[in-house]
Amino acid sequence: MTIAELERFRDDPFWMKKFLFRTVLFVAFWLLWIFFFLASILIVVMSPKCIKEKPIWWHNAVTYNIWTPSFQDSDGDGQGDLQGISDRLEDLRRLGIEAIWPEPFLLSDQFDDAIRDFKAVDSKIGLNDDGIDLIEKTHSKGMKFILTLPIAITSNEHDWFLRSSRASLTEFRNFSGYYHWRNSTNIDHAYFSSYKNTTVYYMHYKNNPKWPVLNWQYSAFRNDMFDVLSHWIDKGVDGFHLKGLEYLYRISNGSSPYWSGIGDILRDIRNHIEIHVNQSEQLRGKKIILFARRDSAKENDKIEMVENGLDSMVNYELTKIELHNNVCTTSIVDCSNEIISDVLQFHAINKKVPPMWEFGNPYISRLASRIKSRNQAELLTMIHLLLPGTNNFYYGEEIGMTNLPDNFVAVQRGAMQWDNTKNAGFSESGLPAIPVHPNYATINFALQKGEHRSQLKMFQCLARLRRRDETLSKGHSYIVRNGLNSLIFTRYRTNENKTIGNIFVAIANFDSTAADIQINDIEKLKEIDLSNGEIVTFSSGVESFYIRQLVDLSSGQMHLGAEQGVVIKFTA
Repeated sequence: MTIAELERFRDDPFWMKKFLFRTVLFVAFWLLWIFFFLASILIVVMSPKCIKEKPIWWHNAVTYNIWTPSFQDSDGDGQGDLQGISDRLEDLRRLGIEAIWPEPFLLSDQFDDAIRDFKAVDSKIGLNDDGIDLIEKTHSKGMKFILTLPIAITSNEHDWFLRSSRASLTEFRNFSGYYHWRNSTNIDHAYFSSYKNTTVYYMHYKNNPKWPVLNWQYSAFRNDMFDVLSHWIDKGVDGFHLKGLEYLYRISNGSSPYWSGIGDILRDIRNHIEIHVNQSEQLRGKKIILFARRDSAKENDKIEMVENGLDSMVNYELTKIELHNNVCTTSIVDCSNEIISDVLQFHAINKKVPPMWEFGNPYISRLASRIKSRNQAELLTMIHLLLPGTNNFYYGEEIGMTNLPDNFVAVQRGAMQWDNTKNAGFSESGLPAIPVHPNYATINFALQKGEHRSQLKMFQCLARLRRRDETLSKGHSYIVRNGLNSLIFTRYRTNENKTIGNIFVAIANFDSTAADIQINDIEKLKEIDLSNGEIVTFSSGVESFYIRQLVDLSSGQMHLGAEQGVVIKFTA
């Protein structure tokens, strides 16, 4: 059409209405588009944020292993008891302890693995009600309760063994397979003994006929033991330290463990616990930890045990750190650096095996007595508190307790040194059954609690810090020996290969003289500003620093006195 022809329609009412209608539709379209665009933004902003997965409680926990008879006597009979532990829970909570692990707990022959009743508290340390009360009070303080459970042997006075030995009688027939019985005389007498001088033999712990071995292949027994696990979970137990794994399944002559069969049993234990917890409205979602000690376990053994149902295996390697033994042939610094470095590397490669560490337990010499001095033990405790994963501490390590000077009882099980009063505050008895170390007047909980510079204060600072700092719960770890007698341990986080957040550096001088420790050549510290450090805590001998003091280490050196250590925080 020509321009003249178009001009004829410009003022036509029909086409003017069409134009107005199209204009309205055009404007409406864009208004609706803007509305929906803004609405979508509003929905995103107002929608609930994705809930972060709650961390599993033991993955960064500080746990406290108590030898019950030596911890606190509540009734003046000279021996520690469960009520005594209850009375000290507030001290442990304030210290930063997140879980307690008292042993013995179950009724046994002589505070050992020879259990007489898996559902009863040992009457030598309290009543059943005392045990339940301890679990409940532990929870009321915000802490968890771990039960040591010997699952492979019992006392020969256990009702199961007595019934099994009489299984020829109709009323006891169902107990026939609870233990391993043999009629053959072709046996290894280190692992089998005659029952009451008959031709019937039973399997037991090596050279200990009073500790018969349970038969986990027998379904009736297995159900009874599953019931034990359920019983204690229902009572509030948050985890089990499973003892005696190597006796869960033995080859036919009893002389060595059958690990493939043991793995099957552990899987069944884990499956039972998960089913029991998930079937209960009160328990659903509760995380129950299963772990074990196994001396000399190789890396593949740890992986296999975790794949078969355990949550972790204790890194026993730290318990081998001892001056001049066959592991530490050169120095404590060399030995500690090598062991910690190797184990850290193992866990970095095998992330499905959460680390669990300990320097001491009721069955080995105390750390402060294994190495050169209490000061050096304190330095290792400082590093221990910064290690990733679960950190187990044996009672008294927080104040640097040492072995007893005599072996009237196991030297590492001396009375807990609470204060400088009678019997170190352990007992009001005139003659306690548990010896008190003569050094209690200068090494005790109350004294260090009242001091500004003490091992206890260092312990408390780092134990509490672990709960709230992401670097210590999720960060990487790096340890290096610097010079002949110093260790530097670093915790840091990264994002896209860049260091982020807080960086914690523990510097420990193990030398008997003061030293200037070089830190600027440490690979993990080269990329951060060393001029803006902040003192977090220090060992008890340090007098030249104070908490939260700002320090400039841009010179690349840190001066420390003999057998002193410090933890410094930097920010990336």
